[in-house]
Amino acid sequence: MLKNFLKIIFSVGLFSYLVYQGKIDTKLLSRLLLTPGAMAVTLILIVSQNLSNSFRWLLILATQTKKKINFLFLAGINWIGLFFNTVLPGAVTGDLIKMLYVKQIDSKISKTSMVLTVLMDRIYGLLGLIILMGAISILRYERLTSIGPGLETIVHFNLLLLVGALSFFSLMFLPENYQKKFSYFCSKLPLIGKKTIHLNECFWMMAQKKKTLFTCVGISIISHNLGIMAFYHITSPFYEVPVEFLDIYSVIPVGMIITAIPISPGGMGVGHAAFEKILGYFQLNNGANLFNTFWIMILLNNILGLIPYLLFSKKKDKIAKTIQLESN
Repeated sequence: MLKNFLKIIFSVGLFSYLVYQGKIDTKLLSRLLLTPGAMAVTLILIVSQNLSNSFRWLLILATQTKKKINFLFLAGINWIGLFFNTVLPGAVTGDLIKMLYVKQIDSKISKTSMVLTVLMDRIYGLLGLIILMGAISILRYERLTSIGPGLETIVHFNLLLLVGALSFFSLMFLPENYQKKFSYFCSKLPLIGKKTIHLNECFWMMAQKKKTLFTCVGISIISHNLGIMAFYHITSPFYEVPVEFLDIYSVIPVGMIITAIPISPGGMGVGHAAFEKILGYFQLNNGANLFNTFWIMILLNNILGLIPYLLFSKKKDKIAKTIQLESN
């Protein structure tokens, strides 16, 4: 509880500091409300991103259970997870809620398998984002590095992440004898050794399904493109100076990774500060303001996750008990 309380204090404090410094202007939100068309298109793009993420998770779950899972039901579960990540940051994670619903579908699926599907979903998502960052950094290397030393550092960091991601990706193609050696080494680790046995078995099982692997990474790239388009669509009307879409495209993934660091609820404060710095490289002095418009749209999408939560009324009792236990 103390850890979660400190996260909230930190994010609110950072957000308040940015408001005090004039970096976040609440008047921009009034202007945002005057663009219902842009808000609707942005929300559609964000929902489309969520649906693509749900389909990716569906493919991963199919490697761990023989039960047929309805896509729309799974999309609803994913949306419910986003809702709880927003209203109960840190106390009850959306991942836990999602796993409890999946357990209702297949009671035989192990806890380790469920955790693995959520973990691999995150990993595939991150791999897609890093590949996207690396590709755009390579294609626009000269343009981006010529803007300034700060952006040059980001480009080189993107390329370093790309090398790391591809190295991790290559683990999935290890020959079977090396897989056994790797699993044996993990099993001998102090304290956690035995717990890694089933985890490794599930990991190599998923690695054997190359079609699923490549499809999931491809879906991740499409998903992140939808998110980037949503960001650009809702923020571009408020740019102080003209900025090319590909320039914004080059740095948004970095800001998204920083925002996803679990030190504040929903990236509040942290995301604002990150985009204030990143967008400043393009002479945009209202980066925190711009991110705030996108952040509001994300919150709106997440809160709408209450709808499937109420619709799945038969599942609510068990989930509610879990929430109460976690909150205490």
